[in-house]
Amino acid sequence: LVAGASDGIGEAFARQLAAAGINVVLVARRAAVLATLARELREEHGIATRELAVDLTADEVLPRLREGTDDIEVGLLVYNAGAAHGAAHFLDRPVEAALGLLALNCRGPVLLAHHYGSRMRERGRGGILLLSSLASMSGSAHIATYCATKSFDLMLAEGLWHELAPAGVDAMC
Repeated sequence: LVAGASDGIGEAFARQLAAAGINVVLVARRAAVLATLARELREEHGIATRELAVDLTADEVLPRLREGTDDIEVGLLVYNAGAAHGAAHFLDRPVEAALGLLALNCRGPVLLAHHYGSRMRERGRGGILLLSSLASMSGSAHIATYCATKSFDLMLAEGLWHELAPAGVDAMC
């Protein structure tokens, strides 16, 4: 499952997995873009795809993803979604902008890692990859919330690595 698969790094992950013969669940907001990518991956690599047009910041994100994936084994979770949503001083942007980043970059990875990680641990195999940023290494003006959320992702992945490795599940950032 690649969350944030519609373009950029997420699309690249989806293409690499498909090229390796791995079926892919594509998750992002834009249904038309996902449908095009899914068709290309099926035609080029002969794999199965599922497209789930879901806003990863929405309250119903986990029920929607469960509805679309609980009947299959998700062996790898790639959480690539994340954006800075522009650069400005923290206090010069509405607090809703910061809360949106928290939902996308922190709440989303927690929900997906918990759900899919639980299933992986039960099976004794799987992998979780959370994408972060070098911005996670220090605070920076104009992107303070982004830096903080990407630090969260790094620390979450490191903790999951320690907890899940004995169960045969790899986690990394």
